[in-house]
Amino acid sequence: MMRALNERGVEIACVKLRQGGCAVCCKGQVSMLAAPDVEVVDKTGAGDASMGAFAAALAEGRPPLEAAPVGVLQPPPSRWAERVLRHSVPPARNSCVSSTASAELAGAVSAGTRNRSHPCRFLGGTLQVSKEDEGQSMKQKLLAEDVGERTFILVLEEGDEAFAAITAFAAEQNIAGASLTAIGAFSRATVGFFRIEGKNYSKIPVAEQSEVLSAIGDIARDDAGKPSLHLHAVLGLENGSTRGGHLLEGYVRPTLEVIIRESPTALRRRNRPDLGIALIDLDAAS
Repeated sequence: MMRALNERGVEIACVKLRQGGCAVCCKGQVSMLAAPDVEVVDKTGAGDASMGAFAAALAEGRPPLEAAPVGVLQPPPSRWAERVLRHSVPPARNSCVSSTASAELAGAVSAGTRNRSHPCRFLGGTLQVSKEDEGQSMKQKLLAEDVGERTFILVLEEGDEAFAAITAFAAEQNIAGASLTAIGAFSRATVGFFRIEGKNYSKIPVAEQSEVLSAIGDIARDDAGKPSLHLHAVLGLENGSTRGGHLLEGYVRPTLEVIIRESPTALRRRNRPDLGIALIDLDAAS
C-alpha cells in the first residue's frame, strides 16, 4: 500500500503500527521503526500525537527517517505535536501520514496540546507561526541538533514585536538555557539603561526606523520556571548615530534574523532584591 502511494505521487508515506511503531516509505523503500518499551498510562490521542510530531519534524526540514523517531521515540510527543494546530494546509507537499482510518494531523492533535497562543500552519515544508490578529508571521527552522543542544533560526517579519516573539518561542520549545544573536531592523523600539541607584530602567525611546547593528543575549529560567530573556541591542540611525541598551521592545520592519543556540545545561535567573534585577545564578544551573 505504501509503495503504491509512492507510485501515485506521494513522496513520503508513514503508517502508525500501534504497538509495532511505524513504517516509513520513500521512493519505494520501506523502513520500520520499532516502538520503545514503555509502561502505557493513557493511549488517548497517541497516534495523532505521533503523526503530528512526525509532520512537525518534516516541516522543519528533517529527512523522513530522522523525522519519524521524533513521533515515536521523543518524550513527550506533545512537545512537537502541540505545534500542529491548524489543518488547513497539509504537512508537506506530496506527503501522506496516517495513524488510524481518519487521523487528524491538526487541530488539537494531542490531548496533551498546551500552547495555542501562536497557531501554526505548514507552508511548503516550513513551519510558520502565525499571529492571526495582526496578520503577521514568524518563521522558524531547526538548523542543527545534538544531545541536549539545538540551533534554531527565527525570521521575524514586519509588525512582530521581537522581545515577546522570542520569549514565546523559548517557551514553546522548552528552552531552559541558550545564547542568541540577531540582526535586522525596527520601525520603532525602546531600549533601557539600568539605574543602579533607582533599581529600575530609564527608558530610551527610538521612535524612528533603525538598523539592528548588533543584538546579543541569553535565555534562562526565572524563579517561576518560565523563560527569561536578557537581550542588549545597538541600533543605528539614519544620521549615523546609535542608541543602545537593554532591549525592552522592538517592532520589526522589514525583518529580524535571530540565531538561538541552546545550552545542554539549564540556566536559572534569580531575582536579586538588593539590586532590583534578576541575575543568572550559576549555583542553580543544572
